[in-house]
Amino acid sequence: MGRRNELLDATVKTLRPHATVKTLRRDPSMSDDAVTTHLTTHLTTQRARDPLIGTRLPHADPALYVEEVVERTSQRLVCRGRLPRAMAATGAAGTTALLALELAAQASALWEEERDGESRPETALLVSIRRAELCELVPVATPLLVELTPQGGAGGLRKFACTVRLEGDDQRTLARADLATFSHPATTDRAVDPKS
Repeated sequence: MGRRNELLDATVKTLRPHATVKTLRRDPSMSDDAVTTHLTTHLTTQRARDPLIGTRLPHADPALYVEEVVERTSQRLVCRGRLPRAMAATGAAGTTALLALELAAQASALWEEERDGESRPETALLVSIRRAELCELVPVATPLLVELTPQGGAGGLRKFACTVRLEGDDQRTLARADLATFSHPATTDRAVDPKS
């Protein structure tokens, strides 16, 4: 078990801790070779991601779809992401295009973070989807680009026009919609004065 814990500790330094690591730590029936094989496979199938993305969004794998910010101007934000195979709604041909809109909603939280200079929002919600045009299925584990154009808002409520398309030679549009999102910055002081 000592060697296993060394392998797992090394893995946790490169990956966010998750259920697989916790399970492997407790499962004495797996040999160290089996653990090493499992972790090597897991590490080689991980998506490349800007390490700051995980600190800026209130999501964790496999539900964290955004990988990096590609372009940011005052008029638009373009992010790269992909939908992982690990999602329950995934079949051989792909997954529901609604998850492409979730990718866009996650990118909108990055727009807020970059604009306000805040860290991870305490609350980040997709409030509405309007005028949605969706393809039948979105391919999984395939690079996607999401483009957001702000359409206004007030307080933590923002409206965006979004387009999600394939990256590369086939830049087919997979989803297009108007999104409304709400984000509330995390508070640093949660202490409540009992006298108030």
